[in-house]
Parts: sequence; structure tokens; C-alpha cells
Amino acid sequence: MDSITTLVIQIVLFIAVLFVAGYFLKRLATAGKFTHNKSKYMESIDRYFLSSDKWIEIIKIGQRFLILGVTPGGISEIKEIDQEDLHEIQTEINGNFFASILEKYTKK
Repeated sequence: MDSITTLVIQIVLFIAVLFVAGYFLKRLATAGKFTHNKSKYMESIDRYFLSSDKWIEIIKIGQRFLILGVTPGGISEIKEIDQEDLHEIQTEINGNFFASILEKYTKK
């Protein structure tokens, strides 16, 4: 009976280790740590995950900055932004981020 208990404990620990390893590998993969393809003409600037398979991404193509929505069903262009807008987003994080962006676009 003692050897059966030991065997069951070892199997449970092994399965737990597999789940933990899978969790961390999935996080690394979604963060782009395993992507090695580099482009001469495009650069991924930032990515914000909405769920495990949906995200918003900012890419730079030449001098253009595009906001893209990425889902399992496809990729959609949301908006083209200026580099000044991108800089403003980065510096406004400590302040009232949403209010400053909303105010900028409602003043027009």
C-alpha cells in the first residue's frame, strides 16, 4: 500500500509540474519571446492583450503608425495615428490617461 501511495503522489506532482510549465511557456509565447521573424519594413511597437486570443497592436510601417485589432477571425485596421499621439500616450500613463485622450478628440 505504501508503494501505491508514493506512486500516486509522484504522478500528481508530475502532472502539476506539466501544468505549471505549460502555463509559463504559454505566457512567454504570447509575449512574443519565441518569435524570431524580423522584418525590414515593419516593426511591432506595442501590443495590448484583451484576452488570450485577441489583442490590439501598434505597428510602424515606414513613417506610418497603425493600430490593428487582431482576433482569430482576422486582422482589422482600427486607426492610423501620428508619432506625436504615440509619444503622448506613453507620457500620459501616470496622469488621467482616458480623460486626456477623450478631451483631445472631443475638442475638434
